[in-house]
Amino acid sequence: MAETTVSAVCIGSLSVNVVEEHSKVETDLSDEKAEGLVKFIAGKAWPAGLVLAEYFIWRLRNLPLNCGPKKTFKMLELGAGTGVTSLFVGKTLQTMQTTQQAEIYVSDLDVAVPLIVKNIDANFTRSESTQQLQMHGIELDWTKYEDTRSLLGRMHALALSDMDSDEPVFDLIYASDVVYFPHLFDPLIQTLVILCTHPETIKNSTSKRRRKQPELLLTCRMRELSKEHPFYAKLGKYFHLVPLDNCEWDNGVFWEKYRGEYVMFRCVLREVALESEESDDFETILQGMMDVDLFS
Repeated sequence: MAETTVSAVCIGSLSVNVVEEHSKVETDLSDEKAEGLVKFIAGKAWPAGLVLAEYFIWRLRNLPLNCGPKKTFKMLELGAGTGVTSLFVGKTLQTMQTTQQAEIYVSDLDVAVPLIVKNIDANFTRSESTQQLQMHGIELDWTKYEDTRSLLGRMHALALSDMDSDEPVFDLIYASDVVYFPHLFDPLIQTLVILCTHPETIKNSTSKRRRKQPELLLTCRMRELSKEHPFYAKLGKYFHLVPLDNCEWDNGVFWEKYRGEYVMFRCVLREVALESEESDDFETILQGMMDVDLFS
């Protein structure tokens, strides 16, 4: 049985209650597909999630939501674990004087979804969820590509009355600390490609029409660059990797506070994937925030 604790986590003036499940790992850590290991990882609020939450608190208070003609701004968190980033996103939106409706879909593997739902219930009442903000815990397995396409298709069909047909299903997709297991690098990259491809383009693969993409943000703590670099290099085959501008977070506070420990960047789906299996976009980002050449 996992031990459950509830802690108040604060960022500035905002606080959320985070339910964590402290599971014992009764398997070898090299057994990457073990359910016990998944629960161990998903049961904790990891620091990168708080870094991303800190960014969103500033951003939501200082930059307008941009969802085009849609009535509802839709967000998706990947590999959410406890969902701590989305909890702070939801709390921030609640404190703002806005009429903008928002939906946050907090996703992870099926074994982690009950904890996500616990955390949503610990911070948002039913009456709050029926007003301007709705939060949902959902299953999303990166290895099941057809499930991801089906999710996009269903949400696109439900939202047609609420959106222009060229608008993306999700306006904003984000994730923190998802670069860990090498056997999930390819499934995660392909999932990101699917999520950033408009459902109408998926149905008509020969269409050359360019539709609006969701914004995609990744934040990760750099632990073992030699192990993590292949993910970022291959991600660049399909996406342009673009660092945050200084104006996007309090005049460059991210680089001042987290330089050398965390990386945060935006992914923009390439119109055509590179012929090579990797790009040097990630290296360029790191060179811009480091004093030394990490790749020499």
